Amino acid sequence: MNNKIKVSVIVPVYNVEKYIEKCVRSLFEQTLNDIEYIFVDDCGDDNSIEILNNILKEYPERNEKVRIIHHEKNRGLPSARATGIRFSKGEYIIHCDSDDWVETDMYEKLYNTAKKENADIVWCDFIDEFPNKFQYRKEENATNPEILIKDLLRGKNHGALWNKLARKKLYTENNIHPLEGINIWEDLYLSINLLLYAQRISYVNQGLYHYNQQNNTSLLSSISIKKIEDRILICNEIKRLLKGCNKYDIFESEMKERCLIAKIELITTKEVRSLNYWRKLWPESNEIIFKTLFSFDNKIIQSLVKLKFDTIAIALVCVKNIIKKLLHKD
Repeated sequence: MNNKIKVSVIVPVYNVEKYIEKCVRSLFEQTLNDIEYIFVDDCGDDNSIEILNNILKEYPERNEKVRIIHHEKNRGLPSARATGIRFSKGEYIIHCDSDDWVETDMYEKLYNTAKKENADIVWCDFIDEFPNKFQYRKEENATNPEILIKDLLRGKNHGALWNKLARKKLYTENNIHPLEGINIWEDLYLSINLLLYAQRISYVNQGLYHYNQQNNTSLLSSISIKKIEDRILICNEIKRLLKGCNKYDIFESEMKERCLIAKIELITTKEVRSLNYWRKLWPESNEIIFKTLFSFDNKIIQSLVKLKFDTIAIALVCVKNIIKKLLHKD
């Protein structure tokens, strides 16, 4: 009997009682054999773990390959992922958020592709799930690590870990681990870190992961100084990674674009607005505004701030927000 674990699925759990059942059932019904599930309880205050345990009783064949690890206190998503990586035994690792769900053959397709093509990383398309609609997210079909990193930095592809199966040796042999204490873009940092060491990338042209957007409203609408600071830290850490392997020159333009993305709310969001800080932060990035993937109106607004036409810039932001509200009004 082959007891080798092919894939470790790492699932942080924190206050997801409304969503975890759908997630867990989609995991336990996977068609891939020799798969383990590592659930990391990050000390939520709801019934998520109780729901998980009750569902597990319905899948007794999964008992031996399920581990529930409890943190003594809430430590955040990157710490939960780090715990899962540390305890994983699989040849490959993939992450799954406990409010999302997956196609039942997702991990079999990714793993079989990895073995067939001897890939270090295999990634796939995904589906955004909104309350009353869904949107297929076609990722750019690239198997070159440099192209993928450029696309991730520019925002053309999603930096998430949950649609990227990675060989565990990438983590262990290169001392790759999540940045604990950071809850925004930490997956982008980790994805780029893994890609820097990957020799072979493969791609599955199917939407196998369902990204739940139903509980993201508060995250998207409440930009805080802490979130801006986390983005700044991530950008600086990615710069450090690229310079450490002498590849910064290859990605310099894309890195500048990511820096602009990181600081855009300093202009567009009233609660954190600081135009002087925007001008002071990575001023070299301001030279490529019109070469970015930003919408034309955002390019104009940023250019006005760069030239210190602040009153006009803020007026345009206000007009844009009013139009956006009118368009989304019931």
